[in-house]
Amino acid sequence: MSKCQTKPITLQILIEKECARMRVSDQEFARLIGIKKFHKVKPFIEQVKCNQMEKMLHMRHRIVDVLDVTIEQVDEAIQASKDTYYGEIDAAWRASFRPHAVLDTANKIPSPIFVAAITGSTKKLYVVPPANLSQLAWPSWIAKHVPEEVLAFGKVEGFVINYTPDHAIRFDLLGNPVETLGAAYRRGSAHMNDILDLSKVIR
Repeated sequence: MSKCQTKPITLQILIEKECARMRVSDQEFARLIGIKKFHKVKPFIEQVKCNQMEKMLHMRHRIVDVLDVTIEQVDEAIQASKDTYYGEIDAAWRASFRPHAVLDTANKIPSPIFVAAITGSTKKLYVVPPANLSQLAWPSWIAKHVPEEVLAFGKVEGFVINYTPDHAIRFDLLGNPVETLGAAYRRGSAHMNDILDLSKVIR
């Protein structure tokens, strides 16, 4: 009979559990691991509660020392927090998903990046076909409306239509299908930090 696998606990749960054992508050724990400035304590606690782990890796050994746990326990908790965080973002993205096209350009990363940030040219990578247009007509309609290039992203080389979160098709500039994808094409979202509200991006 196989043993049931225990789900890894998040860093928040690990800290809460060990602090309760030690009878130490969140604020006291933050100070014990080296966060001395009062105005930085609350943001740190909120980051842990929201499973945002970007700044936690360099604190790993201090957390181990204060909680008297192993580095493996802390690393597993950090990974569990990351999985939870990105899982929630992905779930929210799926819940609000609407079919759209994403332009494929010569520059996968904008250059210079600050130009894209200042001008908001990233928004021009996304196209939503008219609501009264059938899906069969989307490729030809999009092919007629793609720009030759996008500022900081360079020449447009084609586009991908994301029909669902798990089904997309890549097209050339003439609207001919060239590849079927098993997941939506999401530019700049390897860590899902660039998920856009398409209702605001496309007018």
